[in-house]
Amino acid sequence: MSSQTAVVFPDTNLFLHYRPLNEIDWCRFLQAASVEIKIATVVTRELEEQKVLHQSQKMRDRAATAVKLLVKYLGQSQVRDGVTLEFLVKEPDADFAASRGFNLKLGDDRLIGTLLLYREEHPGVRCVLATSDLPLKVKASHYQIELAIPSETLRLPSEPDPLEKKNKQLEAELRRYKSREPALDISFEDGGNHARFRIKSQSDDSESEPEIQNQVPRLTDCEVAYFQT
Repeated sequence: MSSQTAVVFPDTNLFLHYRPLNEIDWCRFLQAASVEIKIATVVTRELEEQKVLHQSQKMRDRAATAVKLLVKYLGQSQVRDGVTLEFLVKEPDADFAASRGFNLKLGDDRLIGTLLLYREEHPGVRCVLATSDLPLKVKASHYQIELAIPSETLRLPSEPDPLEKKNKQLEAELRRYKSREPALDISFEDGGNHARFRIKSQSDDSESEPEIQNQVPRLTDCEVAYFQT
C-alpha cells in the first residue's frame, strides 16, 4: 500500500449502484495510506434530480439515501479512519471548458472538468476518478485521468423495483383467480363439440300454401262462424 494520499472523485452512479461511501474501504480500494473524497457540485445536483425525477422508485430511494448521507458530512469531514470528505463548490467556467473541448451541459464533462481544475491547482496530488460508467471512463482516459473501477462485490443487490414487485404480485394473483374459473365444455349426442343444423326458410316450404287452401273447405259452418265473430 502506498504512503501517498489519494484524492478521489466519485461519480453519481457510484451512489446509486454501490454501497454507501462510509461502508467502502477506500484506503484498500485505492491502495493509499489516506483518502480524501471530493464531492463535485454536479454530483450533488444530479443526486437531487434523481431522487425526484428518476422513473424507478428504487433509484429514487437510493438517491434520497445518498443525499441524506452526504448531508451528514456537512458538519463533519471524517468518513472513517484515514478517509475524509469535502464538498467542492468551484466548477469549470466557460473559458476553461472551451479550451479543453468540454460541453458544460453534460454532467460527465462537468465532473471531469472539476477534477482537472482541482488537479491543476494541486500539482503533484494523485487524483482518481471512481466510476464504472463506460462513456465517463473513455473521456477520463482521453485526459489521462487515473480510474478506479469499483469491485462487483461492492455493487448493491439488484432488488426489484417496488412497483415492479407489486405488478408481479398482481399478475400472480390474477393467474390464481383464472385457475379457479371452471373450464366450460359442450358436447352433443355423437360426442362431438359441434353440430350442423339446417334451418328451412319460408320460401323453401312450397307446400305450405296449398295445404292451407285444402284445409279451408273442411271447416264446418260453426267453425267459420266462430272465426267470423
